[in-house]
Formats: sequence, structure tokens, C-alpha cells
Amino acid sequence: MWALIKKEIRHYFSHPMGYLILGGYLVLSSLFLWFFDTSYNLLNQGFLDFSPIFELTPFLFLFLIPAIGMQSLSEEKALGTIELLLTKPVGHYKLILSKFLGVFSLFSLSLLPIALHAFAMDYLIADHESIDSGQLLTGLLAILFLGSIFSAISIVSSLLFQNQVSAFLSGLFLCFIQYFGWGFLANISHSNFGFTVFSALGIESHYKAMYRGITSLEDLIYFIGLLLILLFFGISISKKQQE
Repeated sequence: MWALIKKEIRHYFSHPMGYLILGGYLVLSSLFLWFFDTSYNLLNQGFLDFSPIFELTPFLFLFLIPAIGMQSLSEEKALGTIELLLTKPVGHYKLILSKFLGVFSLFSLSLLPIALHAFAMDYLIADHESIDSGQLLTGLLAILFLGSIFSAISIVSSLLFQNQVSAFLSGLFLCFIQYFGWGFLANISHSNFGFTVFSALGIESHYKAMYRGITSLEDLIYFIGLLLILLFFGISISKKQQE
């Protein structure tokens, strides 16, 4: 399985598109956090608040992670190599898991710009002040969970479509629905029960709680449980398609 993960990473960086996607993410995040005069600009926060980084990240990940994962399985299906992989002692669960870990590893590189932004903030603030390391750590954990869910969704989308553009658009749509859709239903709900249920089903409320430093067992169970469900769903689809 490790060989498949390395193959995924090598394949991604063997094409200019890989560098273009990650480079585009770095440029956009830097522009919004340091140059554009928006609510995400760190210069408007007194250098002590990481909230703009964590608030901007879901919007960028909606495009970044589906773009990374769109070719993961759709290209294998288009080239007919997925059948060859499954004839080897790999199995459906190893195939899906290795593809997921490959996308997740590539997405994890996007955490490097966040570390650079943190170092820049630490350099610019006054000597008697310090950044909130607790918020930074819980925020990074929240980003890892968010990225893992988006990666799993992107893998499922790539499995459903042979065309990479279709895989990207479906991945973007499904990630958007899972992050924002349930919150929208919660806001239009006319009962407290409906608001609570819909909020609990969506990523947004759990993600925001974690990056604000409120890490609860409920949030951890939600992210881990949803990730396992998505991976199981991907394995089931892979088996169904090969029948």
C-alpha cells in the first residue's frame, strides 16, 4: 500500500498542474491574509488572532482538495489501470485507503503556508506580546480533520466519474454541501430541535468550535465517524463497480 501512496505523490508532482494548484493556493491565501483589505487580513487583527486564517481555509480547500483528488481514481478508470491494480494483492480497501492517504499527504503540504503566516505574525508583534499557541494548535487540528473529510469526499467523487472535470465539480459541490448546506438548513429551521440536528450533521459548527479552542469529544467522534463512513462508502462503490 505504501508503494501506491508514493506512486500517487510522484504522479502528482510529475505534472505542472500539481505545482500550479499548490502555488495558486499559496498565492491566494497570501493575498487575502496580507494584501487585500478584507476581514481576513491579518494586519487588521492586531497580529494576535489566527481566526482569519481558519475562516478563509474552508473556502480555499473547497477548490484545492477536489482539484488534488479529481484525477486520483478517475484517471485510473479512464486508462483502464484500475482493473490491473485490483488483480494484484491490493484489494478494494487498500486501493481506496492508499488513494485517500495520497491525497491527504498532498493536502498536508498546504499547512506549510499556515506555518509561514504564523512565523510572520510572531516576528511582527511587539516583544511583550505573544501569539495564542493554543488556538494555533487546535486550529491546525481542525484543519487536518476538515482536509481529511474533503479528501475522502474527493476520492468518492473521483471514483464515481471517469471524467476529471466532472469529478472535480462533484467533489466541490459535495464538499460545499457538507460544510455549508447543513448550516443553511439549520438557519431556516423553525424549531430548536431542527437547528440542533442540522448543525450537528454539518462540518461547519464542529470545525468552528475546534479552531476557537473548544475541542470536545463530540467533535472528534463526528470527524472520525464521518471519515470512516466516507471511506466505507468508497470501498463499497469500488466493489460494486467491479462486479
